[in-house]
Amino acid sequence: MTIFSKKSMPNHIGKVGEKHLQQELGGKLTPGSRVGDLQYEDELLVEKKSTTAKSISLKQDYLIKIDRLAFENNRVPAVVIEFETLKKTICPSQWAVIPLHYLKELLELKDN
Repeated sequence: MTIFSKKSMPNHIGKVGEKHLQQELGGKLTPGSRVGDLQYEDELLVEKKSTTAKSISLKQDYLIKIDRLAFENNRVPAVVIEFETLKKTICPSQWAVIPLHYLKELLELKDN
């Protein structure tokens, strides 16, 4: 029989990660949401996914749902992925996923 502490349960890890991301980026948490956990003043809708595994799955339906919700709220969709196991390496443990056309806009802004 395996016994898990509350702190090692996936739901608890996710909630702690969302709170840390909120503190790091600002914005406000959306209570009870399954998609669009963090919202930023008229700009971003951010979903956070964390894992203690070496891989994570991003399904098309998940991205479509986030994109639709962001569009309905006039925000840019983003997914922040955190690999808990990378925190002890030199590789960044957090990565952001945004639609390519927004990345192109950011690069164009940088060039101007």
